[in-house]
Amino acid sequence: MHDGDAVRLFCQTWKVDIVGSPDMFVGREHEMTVLRGKIAAVREGRGGIILVSGPAGIGKSRLVEEAVADAPGVVRGRCVADDGAPPLWPWLRILRRIRADLLPTELTGTATGVTAMDASESAGERFRLLAGLTDALLAAAEDFQGLVVVIEDLHDADEVSLALLRQVAIEAAHSWLLVIATHRDAATRQATDFVRTLVDLAHSGAASGVALTPFAVSQVARYLTAVPGGVALASLVHQRTGGLPLLVSAMARLLRKTDAARDSRGRLPTLPPADLRLIVAGMLAGLDPEARETVAAAAALGEGIDLGLLADVTDLFPAAVAGHLAALAQAGLLTVTGDAPPRYRFTHALVREGVVAESARVAATLHRRAALALERRVGADPAHAARIAAHWQRATEDDNDTKALRATVRWTRAAAAYALSALSPEEAASLLGQALETLDRTGGAGHVERAELLIELATAEYVASRIPECTGHCWDAADAADAAGRPDLLIAAALVLRGVADPAAAIRTAALCDRALSALEAAGDVTGADRDGGVISSVVARARLLARKACLEAESIRSADGASASAEALRLAEACGDRTALVDAVRARVGTLGRPEDVNERLRLGDLAISAGMSPAECMITVLGHTWRLDAAYQLANLSAVDDEVARLGELRAALYHPHAHWYHLRVLAARAALGGRFDSARSHSLEARQVATRMGDPFAVSVSGCFATVLALMRGDPREIPEGYPASLAPIVRIPVVGATHALCLYLTGETDEAFAEYEHLRLLLREPISEVRGMVMLQLLTELVEAFDDSEAAAWAHADWLPWAATAGLPGDSITFSFGSCARGVGRMAAIMGRLDEAIDALRTAVDVNLRLDARPWLTHTWLTLADVLRRRAGPGDHAEAAGLATRAAAEARRLDLPGPLARAHRSLIDIETRRRADDPLTTREREVAALVAKALSNRQIAERLVLSERTIESHVRNTLTKLGLNNRTELAAHLLGEQRREHPPGK
Repeated sequence: MHDGDAVRLFCQTWKVDIVGSPDMFVGREHEMTVLRGKIAAVREGRGGIILVSGPAGIGKSRLVEEAVADAPGVVRGRCVADDGAPPLWPWLRILRRIRADLLPTELTGTATGVTAMDASESAGERFRLLAGLTDALLAAAEDFQGLVVVIEDLHDADEVSLALLRQVAIEAAHSWLLVIATHRDAATRQATDFVRTLVDLAHSGAASGVALTPFAVSQVARYLTAVPGGVALASLVHQRTGGLPLLVSAMARLLRKTDAARDSRGRLPTLPPADLRLIVAGMLAGLDPEARETVAAAAALGEGIDLGLLADVTDLFPAAVAGHLAALAQAGLLTVTGDAPPRYRFTHALVREGVVAESARVAATLHRRAALALERRVGADPAHAARIAAHWQRATEDDNDTKALRATVRWTRAAAAYALSALSPEEAASLLGQALETLDRTGGAGHVERAELLIELATAEYVASRIPECTGHCWDAADAADAAGRPDLLIAAALVLRGVADPAAAIRTAALCDRALSALEAAGDVTGADRDGGVISSVVARARLLARKACLEAESIRSADGASASAEALRLAEACGDRTALVDAVRARVGTLGRPEDVNERLRLGDLAISAGMSPAECMITVLGHTWRLDAAYQLANLSAVDDEVARLGELRAALYHPHAHWYHLRVLAARAALGGRFDSARSHSLEARQVATRMGDPFAVSVSGCFATVLALMRGDPREIPEGYPASLAPIVRIPVVGATHALCLYLTGETDEAFAEYEHLRLLLREPISEVRGMVMLQLLTELVEAFDDSEAAAWAHADWLPWAATAGLPGDSITFSFGSCARGVGRMAAIMGRLDEAIDALRTAVDVNLRLDARPWLTHTWLTLADVLRRRAGPGDHAEAAGLATRAAAEARRLDLPGPLARAHRSLIDIETRRRADDPLTTREREVAALVAKALSNRQIAERLVLSERTIESHVRNTLTKLGLNNRTELAAHLLGEQRREHPPGK
């Protein structure tokens, strides 16, 4: 029998055998037990996530259908990859089916609110959206007392849908929500987000997996029991189908007629497991031409089948289309998913793919009809823009089809705007990249249209934190704007980027601001559009450009005139009253306040930021304003003001429900707790801050927790505080100075001294020519630890000069969210000690003791006592050793109370050294000094002998030896000598 004979035979038998003969469900006993156990558990408030995986056709959907068949409270969604579904598509359909009022209002607006934010703020908004959706799902599940959400084809999910699943996983274990998701094997996918999601879910503790494998021969035999002679053919069928349930099912249908079992040579019909065209051809062969056109159109339209839209595309009456759908279901191509009226879907994605392949010749025409029909049906609804754009893209047969190309560009841009409003900037950037390629294919795009599209693309890339790509497209947009003679578009391109950590991007963007300023000067009084579509005057444009340039320079690169530039930008922003310019200018100005005397200006700018951050898009500037005021409070050692600002941040966290506000509040709580020695609280807050940062996808915010752990290890003297693998994770980015300094300190604390010194050797030069702005303060603190560790007197002189202006203060800018190091006089004293200037070191350290007492910074106070004790021992003046011993004793007691193992060990070493030196310098033996002390109390030799249980003659010998060694004549002189010695060791006030 040839393949053609097999097809004809299949066509003759399929329709007859399918009627009234639903597929059997065999095997999968273990998998069913797992799923039904999870479904039962969710009714008791023990939810979770279960992933059902396996290759296409393995029976994932069928397994889940059987498992949830009798379960109440089941709602389904499906991820689709090829019909332009918008972000969050499966979840939105699920929420709509549960309760329409759960749908987020954010997705009904435009992208304006998102594009007005900087990258970190938009990441925070997405976190807030996902957290809100998670809360809605969990609340609905609690209302149901157990909700089962089924998500099909997770491998086709968009990035935001995957992010929401990761968010749900964090809270699902102790909820009334169970999510069952099916997906193809990860090994067949290259999607980074999908693979990352599988990894995150595996680590969440709330997720478990069920991996399906092909049928064994015994299971195939059970499946074929209803086929005459089928059991005997089980081995042959298994060999031919590979045990794939979809193909076993198709083969069973072929074998239902005994005469179809084998050809004249006893062979089964050809049915390669990797090729479904034979199956699909058989399904289509028995249909009339109109039904074949209907199924081809349905396949082109996507997973969901909309009868009305299908009628528009095929130009048939709805009743005729309904009849075709019923026939297609009878033929096995479609499955009925609902009644009154019936709803349909393709039996399997592979079946749909086969239909698409069979109708490839008419695909472009079908997609054009679908695009036009959708345009008529949904109008300008942005939620359907991606779907319409996808159809127009497939309707384009060549580059001469200008209408289809233009329509593709228009709808793709609309889809990107919707994706951005749905807080999916990655998808928006991808769509706009496609739109740009399509625009280039038209050959007739003008410079204005190209500039506008490039600005949209750069904006999406910025929000997605794809900074290098964003920077390049901003320059391309500027070139197109120049060619079009449109300075307004050049200004818009220059204003896309806000704060960036990449120095190269900051330099290029600052240069682009200069270019826009030059164009603005040349054009005179012009109006332009910002990136949100609003009209701005030339005065406002100039203020924004100057403020943006100053902000970039202050935050990311060294600027020779940063202070004056930021001051001018702030003056213009306040004069014109533009909020956007004001926010940038304030951030720029704060970044240049690198002197102690700027504390009042920092307070003023904090107040200005708090009052400026009233709009939702700029709410985070209010949070920053409070952190600036908090820095000032630490600097002034005003603990009351510190605690007041921490409380204000807590109120903002509760009011804004914004993840970055949450993160900042946790960070200041961690820093405050560590300063007071409340280490359990400090660790807890820092860990929670790291978790928030991880959910936001903000690598900088994540890294702060690692830096905090490093300084906590330094403070406690316990390298176990440093997370395992943290130093290695910093290695790829040590070129960033602060990261390099943190890395070197980590290496030193973990005992890798040689590696730490290799890092330190080039970093130390940053102390000779320090960064004068706030960013240099963190470097000074970290490098000071390394200067002391490696006893580097040359670098100590450089650091001493940097510390000296801050000697009277109790903190540096930025300490409030990282780690407060207490009194700055301690840095002055430590560096002076390394330089050998011991008197200056002692004076500075005494000041540091007083300040740290005012700050209630007990851990740093302990460190200060120990350093002061070390310097006193080195100076070895009258009374220094005795004072050092007292300080070391106090430090040991405090270290023991606070659980500071490093300082405790250091205190013990100091006390041992002091005692050893005292003994080495003392001419008297221990017994002689004991006898002398009793002589000074006016005891007679007999009384001393009785107290010490010695003979009187022995006491006389000790007294005589003591007088000889000290050059004294009698007991009276001995008593006077001991009194004077005591006064020298313990002078008044010490």
